[in-house]
Amino acid sequence: MAAAAGPFPPLRSLAQSTQHQRYFKPNATIRQLDPTQPALIRDWLVDFRALVGPSYSTFLTTPRPSPSTFRTRYNINPTISDTAIQHDPLYRHELQDFESRSNEMFSKLVPNIAWTSDPQLKRQMHGTPTEHGFEATHDGHGVYQWLAQRGAHSSELVQAELMYERSQNRAQLAWTSFSTALVTRRRDLLLSLQRCLHLRFRHRNPPTCS
Repeated sequence: MAAAAGPFPPLRSLAQSTQHQRYFKPNATIRQLDPTQPALIRDWLVDFRALVGPSYSTFLTTPRPSPSTFRTRYNINPTISDTAIQHDPLYRHELQDFESRSNEMFSKLVPNIAWTSDPQLKRQMHGTPTEHGFEATHDGHGVYQWLAQRGAHSSELVQAELMYERSQNRAQLAWTSFSTALVTRRRDLLLSLQRCLHLRFRHRNPPTCS
């Protein structure tokens, strides 16, 4: 590969790359995610990142390697083509390491998601005749990114669900207020009737109770 603006760091060994797998908490559990409830996804992803540890948490939120990100990270001369970068041993090693960790994430992530309940996620998982789905490449990173996008508060789907929840809360609050007022009114009427009956019993010309 042609010279870059700065020297490349030495390649990490495969042993160093696979050390990330030791960060999993083997005895930890997490509730299953229902992806059809997008308002719950963000909190669930926080729990999942806590489960897999800081190294994989960083990996899940890092973009997939590309010649552009590789060029920026190592300050490579802009005249170097993307094709040349794609054939660089360090880039190929990082891509291989990324795919390995993504496969590991797939096996940890998917069993904890009720993905068959969401038609859109199910299509993404199986793919199409012209495009591979997440399952074809065991793309755990892709599954995570899809969920993160679905769970983002800017999502129209999430906004609609939050608005529905707020309207339900307002309706419940209004009904509670009405019920309280009704109970109070009935109590006042009963007290008034009791006082009136008491007066009728004590006086010879009692007032009329109504």
